Amino acid sequence: MLDFHGDDLLEQVFAGCFYPDWDEETATPYAALDHYFGGMQAGKQPETARLMREIAGRDDTELLRALRAFHCYHEDSFRADTARPFVLTLVDYLETGRRAERYERDAPHPPRDPDPELVTDLGGAWSVASTFDDIDQANHEVGLALRANRELVLAFGHNERPDVPTLRTPVAEPVGTVILNDGRFVRGRTAVAVLRRRPDGSDYVHTSYLEAEVDDGPDPRSDYPLLHLYLDGYLHQDWPDDYGTWERAFDAYLRNRSADERRALQAEIAHLRAQPDAEQTDVIVRCHSYLVPSRKGEDDSEWLDAISRRAAA
Repeated sequence: MLDFHGDDLLEQVFAGCFYPDWDEETATPYAALDHYFGGMQAGKQPETARLMREIAGRDDTELLRALRAFHCYHEDSFRADTARPFVLTLVDYLETGRRAERYERDAPHPPRDPDPELVTDLGGAWSVASTFDDIDQANHEVGLALRANRELVLAFGHNERPDVPTLRTPVAEPVGTVILNDGRFVRGRTAVAVLRRRPDGSDYVHTSYLEAEVDDGPDPRSDYPLLHLYLDGYLHQDWPDDYGTWERAFDAYLRNRSADERRALQAEIAHLRAQPDAEQTDVIVRCHSYLVPSRKGEDDSEWLDAISRRAAA
């Protein structure tokens, strides 16, 4: 394990986390960071402020050259347009972890929603509330999202085979920090909370985060309700940590689908595939999917076809 006393902290972090075959040991970049830092004493863990200073001191070309010199084996570190967003996202993840650790130490028992009929507690929100300024803000905004979507939350609680509801509520004023695809930081405008059910039957907030914009455009649920349910409910921000692959996420979604619903999903995809490529991508994005193949140079249409084939299997 590398010691954090060298001149370039960025090199030690990224060379230590993303060595050859790192992804065979840890499924996601976040898991790689957790694995690497998990065995360290708190005093030797890196300060994110120092990492940010080292990043800010390099332009995109210099940052890309540095990552290559560090032998950082991650695909997003190989291109100038993805290197900076990749690094900033991981540093933000580290800082979120610091906030969660401090909150867990100071307030180990998170508050429950005061509405007695909303049995969903906030137990998941405080530990994974990325992008919020602090945990209290996360609990406040998630509590508002629960109450704003009260009927959906109660329906989830009474369903014996529940899907994963994703609640979205505009915040009163922009809060937190959201990193856009181009690496820019903006304030969040929409609070998102994903509900889950534990094996013992209790419901909880599995993850919560902020998104940059309030979605006031056409609602894709009118034409693609089943596709929307998969993309929005299962391919949320933390889907790689939950499922690892989109196929596993889709299999979890299919467990709650009847034969008629599977056929209806195939019909929705066939209808979407008849539209221009740009509209297919737009629908995927408007369904709030955090997997958009075209953003990685892949084909959205081929992915939709693969989803349809898996639904028919």
